[in-house]
Amino acid sequence: MKVTINGQDYDFEKQAPLKEVLVPLGLVFPCHGNGKCGRCKINCKNIAPTSLDTRFLTQSEIDLGIRLACDKQLKDGLIITFQATESKQGYKLKEADVSLEILNNEAFIDLLDMEGKSVEKTTVFLPADLSTRTLRAQIVKPMLELFEKYSVATANRIEVKAEEQILNILYGGDYEPYTEGVSIGFPAEEAVLYTI
Repeated sequence: MKVTINGQDYDFEKQAPLKEVLVPLGLVFPCHGNGKCGRCKINCKNIAPTSLDTRFLTQSEIDLGIRLACDKQLKDGLIITFQATESKQGYKLKEADVSLEILNNEAFIDLLDMEGKSVEKTTVFLPADLSTRTLRAQIVKPMLELFEKYSVATANRIEVKAEEQILNILYGGDYEPYTEGVSIGFPAEEAVLYTI
């Protein structure tokens, strides 16, 4: 079975999960290939999109041939490209929580280990004119960068503290206490919102 990966031809004797082939070549699977994070992106137009692709990728990405490698199998004739990542040395977390506090156009993001100790903090300055989409995007990008740095796929829990007006923007409507992380677009199993 012949496969081209990042411009180099490889011969494989049998079918296998793409993960087994791509990890040694530098593709990172932050959630260990469990289909939870949507970040093991490859470009391969000759693999049909799966439900996992449509869950995590935009239609434009799918049209360009972007796929997630975690649920794909090695097949003859594949032409795959991806951004190889050097392995990072340093502190890694198996699991993490996030504390997020939004005050006066600043978002304070604190990545916590499972004992509740701060691992790293970052501050994001928010634009004055906020929509739900821009607020989420401004916060999620640095959060994902922290996850990548510490090899965390997603947070177990995120606690968000902000004024009710900001929580309404973040929630995309009238804020009500709830615990559905997916509802606010954050990479977390569970989210809890608190009014300051």
